Amino acid sequence: MKQLFIFITILLMGIIVIACDSYDSPDPIYTPLTSSSSAKMDEANPISPSEGTAGVSIFTINGTGFSPDSGSNIVYLETPDTTAVADLVSFSETEIQFHRPGFVEDSTRITIVNRDKINLDSFYPYSFDEIVNEYTDLRDELENISNIAMDSDENLYVFIDGGVLYKVAPDGSYEIINTSLKDDKARDFINGPNNYLYYSDSKDIDRINLQTGQDEEFVRLSKSVYRLGFVEHKGVNILYAGRKSGLFAVLEDKSNKIVEYEDDEKFEIFGIRYYDGKLYVLAEYEGSDQGIPKMAIWEHTVLDNTGALSEKSLLHNLTIGEFGGEAFNYLEIDADGRFYVTSEKRKDYGILTINSSGEVTPIYKDKSILPVVIDRIVWGNGNYAYVHNGLTFDNEATNRIIRIKRLDMGINGADYIGR
Repeated sequence: MKQLFIFITILLMGIIVIACDSYDSPDPIYTPLTSSSSAKMDEANPISPSEGTAGVSIFTINGTGFSPDSGSNIVYLETPDTTAVADLVSFSETEIQFHRPGFVEDSTRITIVNRDKINLDSFYPYSFDEIVNEYTDLRDELENISNIAMDSDENLYVFIDGGVLYKVAPDGSYEIINTSLKDDKARDFINGPNNYLYYSDSKDIDRINLQTGQDEEFVRLSKSVYRLGFVEHKGVNILYAGRKSGLFAVLEDKSNKIVEYEDDEKFEIFGIRYYDGKLYVLAEYEGSDQGIPKMAIWEHTVLDNTGALSEKSLLHNLTIGEFGGEAFNYLEIDADGRFYVTSEKRKDYGILTINSSGEVTPIYKDKSILPVVIDRIVWGNGNYAYVHNGLTFDNEATNRIIRIKRLDMGINGADYIGR
C-alpha cells in the first residue's frame, strides 16, 4: 500500500510538471524595482524654483528614474484641503515640468509617481504664493468705471464715468478728490511729467494736477484719439496719441502733428508704450491687404525732438497660435521688455503675454489664477500691477461695487515718465 501511494504521488508530480510546460507564463505587470531605477527627487535641488513666488508659471522637479513616456508620470499636489493632479508641461528621465496650480498654499506636498516603476517620491513643504489680492472695493452710487492710473507714490486714481475721480492710497483706503472733471470719460489715463495725470476723450487731452485735484485742457487735436503714451527723447517730453485718425506727436508747447498711421492706412490704435529707445504700438488693421496681420505690435524709432518716427516695422503678429486673436485692447511692458496685452472680450484669459517665439500665450495656464474681462492693466513702482473688473453688485444687490484687484507680477514694470 505504501508503495502504491509513492507511485501515485510521483505520477501526479509528473503530470503537474508536464502541464506547466505546456503553457506560456504571463508577462509581469511591472518591471521589478531596483535601487538604481527608482524614481527619486534630487536631494539638493528637488524642485526649482525653491518657492512658488509670483510670476513663476512653470515648475521643475529634478531627479532620476522618471519616465520619458507620456502618461507614465503623475504629479500630485496635496494640501490640507485637497489633492490635485498637476498639469504637466514636459518630462524626461531626469526632470518633470508642470504648470502653476490655481491655489495658494504654504504647505503643499509634491509627490511624483512613476507608474512604470510602481514607485513614488515626495517633497514637503512647498509654497505657492498669492498672486491676486482683492485690493479695494469702491462702494457708492457709482456709474461705470472709465479708467485707472497710477502716480509715483503708488496712489491709484479711478476715473468714473460722469467725471468723478477717486484716489486710492497704497493701503486700499480711498477718497473722492474731484466730482466735476472737464470730460465725462477717460478713453486713456496715464501718468505724465511734472506731477500731472493725462486723460483723453475724443479730440481733447486734459490733465489733472495731482496737488490740487483740478483738471485743465492740455490740447485739443484736429481728430479723435484713443490711447496715450509718453516718450522722453534727448531731454524732451513727447506725448503720442492716436486712434483711427493716425498717431499724433504732441510737444510740451502743445504743437502737434500726425507722424504715422494716417487715416487711409486703416489702423486702429489700442496701445502705445516706450521701452529701451523704441516706441511700440498695438494696432488692429481694418483694411483688405492680406499681408498685414489684423492685430499686431509694431515697432518704431523716435528720430528727433519733433516726434518724427521711423516707418512701422512688424514686431509681433498677435493672430497666430492657439491664443492669438483680435480682441486685445491694451499694451504693457515689464522691466525685462516682455509684452502684455489685455482683453475685455475674451472669456478665457484677461491678460496674455508674448513668448520668445512671438506667440500670444497665457501668463498662467490655469484660468482661475488671474481675473478675466480686463480693460486696463496699470503697473505700480514695484512688482504690483492693478486691474479692474468693471461694475458689480454686493450680495444683497443693493450697492454697486467697483472691484480693484492688485496682481503680483513677480517683476517691475518698465520705466515710465512720471513713475
